Amino acid sequence: MAHGRGAHSHAAASLSRAVAPTTERDDLGPHRYRGPLLPRSEAPGIVRRREYIDAVLRTAVLSGSRPEHACLVRRHRPDDIEIHEHALRLPAPGDSRRAPVTARLPTALTI
Repeated sequence: MAHGRGAHSHAAASLSRAVAPTTERDDLGPHRYRGPLLPRSEAPGIVRRREYIDAVLRTAVLSGSRPEHACLVRRHRPDDIEIHEHALRLPAPGDSRRAPVTARLPTALTI
C-alpha cells in the first residue's frame, strides 16, 4: 500500500482533531496521551512522527482551558516550564491539582 502526501495529511488532520482541546468526545484528546511514541526508536519516520505528536499535543494543551489536560501532560514533560505554568494557572484556587504542579515547578525551573 503506497503512502503518499495525502495519507500523511489525512493522518495529521486526524491527529490534530484527536488532541484538540475543544473536542467534546471523551475518547479523544490529551487525556489519552501515555507518553512519547516509541521513545527508544531512532528510526527517522518514528522520530518525525514522535516530534509531530509532541508538538501538536503541546500546542493543544497550551491553547486549551482544561486543567486536567495540562496536569496530565505536564507529567510527561518535567522540564517544560510553560506547560507547568499553564497547568498552575488553570485550576481554581483550592483545587487539589494545583499542589503537585506547585511542588514540581521549582525543579522544572532548574533543569
